[in-house]
Amino acid sequence: MTVIRPARALLWLTAALALAGCNSSAYRPITATVGVDTGVTLTTAGSATALLTAQTLALGASVQHPSNADGVSWSLTGTGSLTAITTTSATFVAPATITGAATALITVTSIANPTQYASVALIVLGTPQINPLTLFPGNVNVAYQAPVAAAGGDAPFTWVVLSGALPPGLALNGSTSSATYIEGTPTTAGTYTFTLQTTDTLSNVASVALSMVINPQAACVLSGRYSLLFSGFRGGGPATHTGAISISSTGVITGEQDYKDPHRTTPAETLLSTSNCVNRETNTGVLTLNAPSGQLVYNFAA
Repeated sequence: MTVIRPARALLWLTAALALAGCNSSAYRPITATVGVDTGVTLTTAGSATALLTAQTLALGASVQHPSNADGVSWSLTGTGSLTAITTTSATFVAPATITGAATALITVTSIANPTQYASVALIVLGTPQINPLTLFPGNVNVAYQAPVAAAGGDAPFTWVVLSGALPPGLALNGSTSSATYIEGTPTTAGTYTFTLQTTDTLSNVASVALSMVINPQAACVLSGRYSLLFSGFRGGGPATHTGAISISSTGVITGEQDYKDPHRTTPAETLLSTSNCVNRETNTGVLTLNAPSGQLVYNFAA
């Protein structure tokens, strides 16, 4: 799917987004208030919401402006268990073993008024697990960057190439967090297989076997036939742009387009031979579409 959005004189083209999971302990306790000047407050010891396997965490709860001393009831969804439960406190016990990370959602509800409640999500960090991923192909002499992330584990992390070798020109960026990058500028085409390993501060280890294709140097990371569709605003009013284009291995763009905005209305027209696609980095580049009615420029990510 292709989405195009205008930005003043430039139009921006976005193709596909790559997603990578990550592990974070930057959660904060949640206080939910229901009603007017009433509610329930839920707290964690030291404002912590991330802990390791087999650890415990003290929790406290209070009814704001209570009309009686009934306190709260407790419930848990997800991993772990609650012990030492009273109407004002409880202790969360993380499971002894987890691979990756798991979540426990704890909710407290006012006994006197069940419409008043609060909840907090606790993250339990187990032994690290590298999230599954497929590496986008690269091109010789085109800057490359791909994220690799682990769930679970206790920072800091050490990332290494355990076996095989990254494509010449690429390296790990030296991160000590649960996420790192393979980055650089490839210099040699080919198919490369290698295994990445990460070790956390508790000496827990995770690894993943990967394969990466580096294609020969090319004018554009896109090649082949594409449909183009834009519907949005430009020049103070609605704009539309449709087309069918072909991108050659040398980056030359041919095809037809139909573009309309408040300042120009053109029938379907054939693109000029000067239309082209040029790489920027990894899987991004610039499309320049020249036609008798004028020029349109798009940034794209594939």
